[in-house]
Amino acid sequence: TAIFALYEHRRVDSYGLPVAQALGARTAEGALAGVVMAGAVAAGMWLLGDMQIRGFATTGSTLALAALAWLGANVLVGVAEEFWFRSYLLQSLWRSIGFWPASIVIALLFAADHYFFKTGENVWDVITLVSLSLLMCYSVLRTGTLWFAVGFHISFDYMQLFVIGTPNGARLPLGRLLDATFNGPAWLTGGALGTEASFLMYPTIALLWLYIGWRFRPHPPAAAAAPGTPELRDRRESGPTRQR
Repeated sequence: TAIFALYEHRRVDSYGLPVAQALGARTAEGALAGVVMAGAVAAGMWLLGDMQIRGFATTGSTLALAALAWLGANVLVGVAEEFWFRSYLLQSLWRSIGFWPASIVIALLFAADHYFFKTGENVWDVITLVSLSLLMCYSVLRTGTLWFAVGFHISFDYMQLFVIGTPNGARLPLGRLLDATFNGPAWLTGGALGTEASFLMYPTIALLWLYIGWRFRPHPPAAAAAPGTPELRDRRESGPTRQR
């Protein structure tokens, strides 16, 4: 991204991740959405009797250190994956082939990266990953930045791995908060892949699609417009637009 930003005479953070908005409302709203989605899926499994909570898996100072370590790791992963897949790559493809074709290409690449390099992936988790990737691309279209997606990515992973302690690639996370067991069918609990492979993900994803569509007006980032187009010229002349 830095190389292409230099070539296009743009700031690195102009591809959907303006530094000034890193701790802003979009990031916070995305983080809240991630907490609600992961929490709703876990609550559904618990209410159906397929998830049992036996207490805390970690306590005391170890818990505090684990909480900070998991937060740091999830921040790094969330920013890196969103920057890699939905920053320059999304916006350059968007200018070339249109938003939805670009989003589909990126969703397939995102799912393939997990499918081929993560233990135990299956078709259901791939469907979830494609759906989540399309949803995060849609959030860029509606908010104009990647910060909603980054906030969501960080908090969703943090809830899954640290708070709930769901399996990830057939391994239980070390230093997790809850001592939970998942004894239901794999289609409901996600099996070795954890929360994100549960069928309960699909209605929550659909609801978040509806929320984003209702909450935000279309606000594509300026970098997604083709160079020289009136849209990009207008934005450069008038500066950043105010989001509601």
